[in-house]
Amino acid sequence: ESKLALAEGALLSDRPDWEELTLTVVDELAPELTAQMVQSKVLLQTNAYNYDRIRFILRVLKHTDSSLDELCQRGIVLLQVLAGYKRAFPPTEDEVEKYGESTLAQERLPFHPVLQQPEKVVFQELSEASVEKLLPLAECVDLTSDTVRQHLIDKMLVQDQQQPASCSPNERLAQYERVIRCVENIELSLQLAEKVAESCLSSNLALQSVRIGAFKMAISIAQQWTHLFDGAQCPEAAQVQSRHKTLSDGMMRAELCAFLEKHEFGDIAAELLEQSSEPMVAFRLLNDLFTRHNESGRLLDQVASLLRVSSYDARRSLLLEAVKAPEETERCGALVEHSTDPRRLADDLIELAYSEQVSVSTSTRCNALGAVLRCCHIVEGLCDLPVEKLQKRHTAYSLSLIHI
Repeated sequence: ESKLALAEGALLSDRPDWEELTLTVVDELAPELTAQMVQSKVLLQTNAYNYDRIRFILRVLKHTDSSLDELCQRGIVLLQVLAGYKRAFPPTEDEVEKYGESTLAQERLPFHPVLQQPEKVVFQELSEASVEKLLPLAECVDLTSDTVRQHLIDKMLVQDQQQPASCSPNERLAQYERVIRCVENIELSLQLAEKVAESCLSSNLALQSVRIGAFKMAISIAQQWTHLFDGAQCPEAAQVQSRHKTLSDGMMRAELCAFLEKHEFGDIAAELLEQSSEPMVAFRLLNDLFTRHNESGRLLDQVASLLRVSSYDARRSLLLEAVKAPEETERCGALVEHSTDPRRLADDLIELAYSEQVSVSTSTRCNALGAVLRCCHIVEGLCDLPVEKLQKRHTAYSLSLIHI
């Protein structure tokens, strides 16, 4: 027992000849006792940042117990990698409390937690600047490069939710993309791009810009994945195509939400958009919203573009529906007046007013002509019929309605 205590003291000693003393004593001890003492006491008490001493102790352990060869060799290789790595972040309070203060701790990672909880240590050290330097260390502790980059994306998302990045949205998006594009597993890279897009749900326009960019990146990755199937028809290919469609719809809504937020309709419009995923229904709901705020002309055509629908077709659909209702002349006129193609819409209304179909009511005809006349200052000269003729026909319909 005295020799065992002497060996323990030598391994933890600050004496200049501690290595020679240790070897002398260890050779006189039973190997199993030495191995037990090193594992249960010495390793845990050794300065976690003193790689040279830990390396020597592992060699002693390897010498005394051959069954630990693989574990000790793994630790020795890990120490070699750690020696070439300069830590990216200073020690945490927990680390200082557990392993004490040390000048070496400012540049080195503690050996024990790297061996015992590698993912936790790697996660704490991760940044875009440090990720490539951490990959050799991760490989030593059986963490794949994809796992490391996945952890980095998670960390970046947490940081963005807590405090917006100091760089511009475009720069932040580029940072996300650099990490995700390096992920080797294409399914994981798509999942990460989707995660960034879904995690950036915010009224913050900067984050919305990142979200839209993440959707575009995810769509690009989904397209690459689709090409890998080379036209083959299989369930997995169908799933990827379905995800591509979902992502395209998500990007459309993200662009629309950012646009509406920019024009101070964010909260109200978001509630409306939750009511339907159909573009034409969304167009109708937003037209009603804009009309109440006298914004129909300024924004509606841009909304149609974001919804991937024809502004003319969407306005025409609303017109043909509105002219059937009483007292909708003003609304119909606004749809024509603020359109980028007023003549086509005016011609549609005139055609309806002069229709030979008996199913078209006098009220509908009157509303259609009234809408055209309301915006005659921009339609005049574009229609085939003179305004005076339209006014006479409108008067006739009005008198007919009064008579009825």
